[in-house]
Amino acid sequence: MNLNQEIRIDLKALLRRLKPWPSAWILVALIHVLGWWLWSYSRSYGLGKLGSSRNKLNIFYALFETNEHWGLLVSLLVLMLAVAAAFVRGKLDRDRQSEPDPQPGLYLGTRWVVGLALLTCAVCWVGSRTVYHSHPFSMDEYGAEFQAQIFLNGELTAPLPEEWIPLERGITPIFVTVTEQQHWVSFYLPIYALMRAATLAIHPQMLLNPILAGLAVWWMAVVARRVFPDLEEAGWLAALLLATSSVHLVYGMSFYSMSAHLVFNLLWMWLYLEDRRWSWVCLAILGFLTMGLHQFVMHVLFAFPFLFRWVLKRRWIPSVLMAATYGAGLYGWMAWVRWSRSSISVNAMANDWGFPRFQQWADQGMNLSMIVGWQAPVVAVLVLLGLFKARRMSPFLQDVALSAAFTFVFYWFFKLNQGHGWGYRYFMPVLGNWVLLAVYGWKELKSTLGQSRATAFVTVGLLAAVMLAVPVRLAQVHAFVQPFADATRFLETRDTDMVLIDGGGSWYGWDLLRNDPYFRDRPIIVSANKLKREQVRQLIKGRDYLWVSPQELESFGMVRRKVRRRPFP
Repeated sequence: MNLNQEIRIDLKALLRRLKPWPSAWILVALIHVLGWWLWSYSRSYGLGKLGSSRNKLNIFYALFETNEHWGLLVSLLVLMLAVAAAFVRGKLDRDRQSEPDPQPGLYLGTRWVVGLALLTCAVCWVGSRTVYHSHPFSMDEYGAEFQAQIFLNGELTAPLPEEWIPLERGITPIFVTVTEQQHWVSFYLPIYALMRAATLAIHPQMLLNPILAGLAVWWMAVVARRVFPDLEEAGWLAALLLATSSVHLVYGMSFYSMSAHLVFNLLWMWLYLEDRRWSWVCLAILGFLTMGLHQFVMHVLFAFPFLFRWVLKRRWIPSVLMAATYGAGLYGWMAWVRWSRSSISVNAMANDWGFPRFQQWADQGMNLSMIVGWQAPVVAVLVLLGLFKARRMSPFLQDVALSAAFTFVFYWFFKLNQGHGWGYRYFMPVLGNWVLLAVYGWKELKSTLGQSRATAFVTVGLLAAVMLAVPVRLAQVHAFVQPFADATRFLETRDTDMVLIDGGGSWYGWDLLRNDPYFRDRPIIVSANKLKREQVRQLIKGRDYLWVSPQELESFGMVRRKVRRRPFP
């Protein structure tokens, strides 16, 4: 027997001796430690230094440095409370020297699931105003709102007035492009913007994402019941795990398309499980629409393992239907991308991908810690318990795990981090997969610890998350969004025809460049630093205007950048 064989045998023996329950929660605790180490690494290199000019996407690191040391600390505390509850419950059962008292478990009826979904919707609706300030914080969010206004006007694009065409760089928001016909259109695919337009036509305030957050909780329960027909509490538990997730609640308060991705993917899984001719047709239509929500790659990564399973089983009729539909979707949505981003070359987009460098490894480590830290940490423990028993999984659950893994691994090869975002937003479309794996892990936890200890672990973990982790995360979002919301409202309420700002003079000051696509509102916001000095002089000649300096924006909490520039105008 050679050395390699001895090592392999020893590793197999070690793995057999590992107990899933302590291994799972210890590994989750170590992920928190990894997050702290990466937080220290980011701070030591100044990656997230507010106002820094060295990295235009450093808001990812700024958010990580600002939020994660406290967020991960609270998350670890929640985990320790849940583990302690399981140990205390076990000791109480042993001290009685008898069978443990029968436990009611985690089962509640359908009415409770409906109530939880409505409560989630209400919390997100209130939070959209009090936490998120009814403000599309990132330009990803604003781009959908901008395009929704165009759709409300009955058009695909908004024409630039002729007088503004030479000055389009100074008035065009980020992630809004100018077509060859000198029209404005959003950088992103249109389905989510269409959904926003529909809700804006009904009510001018934020309604869409709170509704989607509530629907996700309901559909999560429906899918879980379908996947685990032998587990009475599957639907309620799945709904509860999702509803207590900080990241789910925050995106339900936001203007991001991630809640729509989650709902559409859950509905897609339910149709896939139905596996009838009518469901195949609905699945094809839904897949095409989901690809066009925001970025088509997100749904393709999610759906691929499930569709490939049909090919392996030689289910040729649904396989051919899906191949035709998804092929047409890829072609059609790529055509939309080429049209809407005509000013961006294919080579430029291709350069954003490549073999992972060290920073990409570090970024993915941060993302992993945020996947765990922006939810109740007991969910991650349950997921790991389920993955330890992956060989026992049904083929569908194996595809659920592969779908989540593909989504996470794929972005290892993306050179840019997510920029703005709460938690790891690229993982949001497969958050339902994560919950399903956790429900499977719950079955393993019950068989390992028994009903009473397992119930104590999950109940205390979710209660502690709601009482400690969720308020901390909401407070962090509120504090980070507020300066941008206050500065935007200040600019939009000036009694003048035009407001000039130095978009590069404030940290992410270019995000304040927001205009109605048809110039129906005043004042018009102009980023003077994007124009030549002579263009600025011609622009303000004979016009009523106001110059707002970075120093004035600083009073709202905006951070000045350390750049040398002559004052405007």
